[in-house]
Amino acid sequence: MHAVSNFLSKYSRWHFILLLFILILIINLFLFPICYKTSPENMSLDSRFSYSVEKAYNLLDQYAEKERASYFTGILAIDLIYPFIYCLFFCVIIFKLTGNTSAALLAFVIMPADYLENTGILIILDFYPQQIPFVVKTASLFTSLKWILLAAAVIFVLVSASVKVYKKYIKKT
Repeated sequence: MHAVSNFLSKYSRWHFILLLFILILIINLFLFPICYKTSPENMSLDSRFSYSVEKAYNLLDQYAEKERASYFTGILAIDLIYPFIYCLFFCVIIFKLTGNTSAALLAFVIMPADYLENTGILIILDFYPQQIPFVVKTASLFTSLKWILLAAAVIFVLVSASVKVYKKYIKKT
């Protein structure tokens, strides 16, 4: 745990946090749209909060073969590293705000949910048009869990930032 604390102390600097944030923006604004070449009304499964078996296959039916292939490749190319990047972002910013290593490491709880979601979607895409309801339901469960954990991380960061601002600036007066 000491090595982790040292790592977090070294990298929980605003310039590193900004670099991670810029990387997240680049991935979301440029790389995902390039790799996930789907129309805006056909949001990818992992960008939804949840989906039923029927909704998932209706969506995939609307994708052209090229769009499904692009989605598959995008998951393999970007979604393998992206969960690590945003979890590291939350980890270092939580450590920066709280100084608590255990709280910071909780950000990495999101990563398994995202990877399991991606694995499920890859299986769904690989076997398409064959329907595998259990995999869709499981992938949707992990999609929802990912979004819930991400929301919790954002709320934790906002609350921690508010507490830090209060203690530093408001409480002094």
